[in-house]
Amino acid sequence: QRATPEHSSGFEYHVEDAGVHDKLPAFLSTLVNRGVRPSTFYTVIRADSFLRMREELEEALGQMEGAGLKLRLLSMGAENFSEAENERYNKGLSPEQLWECFEALREVEARFEHTFACEDFGYFATILFSPWTRLEDLKINIEAARRLGHEWLQRAIGTRMQLWPDVAITDLARHDGLLADELGSGSDIAAVCISDPDGREIPWRFADPRTELTHGLLIRLDPVPEQALFGVGMTQLGKRYGLPV
Repeated sequence: QRATPEHSSGFEYHVEDAGVHDKLPAFLSTLVNRGVRPSTFYTVIRADSFLRMREELEEALGQMEGAGLKLRLLSMGAENFSEAENERYNKGLSPEQLWECFEALREVEARFEHTFACEDFGYFATILFSPWTRLEDLKINIEAARRLGHEWLQRAIGTRMQLWPDVAITDLARHDGLLADELGSGSDIAAVCISDPDGREIPWRFADPRTELTHGLLIRLDPVPEQALFGVGMTQLGKRYGLPV
């Protein structure tokens, strides 16, 4: 069971864009040394960075406990628990690292339950659907949800990749003939990465028509009442198409 620390009654600071994530332990220790009043700090960090600096981070959290300071990590980007999908995203993170980080976060939350939390359900943000997604990839993420929790799966179902001009993965989709003339059904689902009002994503299509059919069905579920329902549906699809289930 995860820790559920109370929020501080002091100030709250969002520093995810302040560039402190690569030197987070030093930043936190400086807050303590300078006598910053009780406050809560929100930031982001990569899974591999969290693992690398865990020992220093725990030392800093120990200092924060007596100073009334709290640290909240916002969602970490896992992208996907399928190794094939994650390799395309080219972020240098493996599913093995994500699971190691998952366990580490649980341990640190339990040790510093009044000071530290990663407030996201399941800890990780994801991109469940891409132009290349196979039913096998979806099954891997279903298995991941058994550890991450059904809330994670409920949110993940509607997420999809957004392609932008002049990036490598868009060139890959173009090379594989997966760009489209217009966005398909459900294109408004989880389209949350447009930060520029003039930004326009590049439409794409699924390489596997079975995935397209599955996507069209799943995005109608609002919400998915239980993770098991998704699992049962995918098992039936897997049997229909001769996939291992």
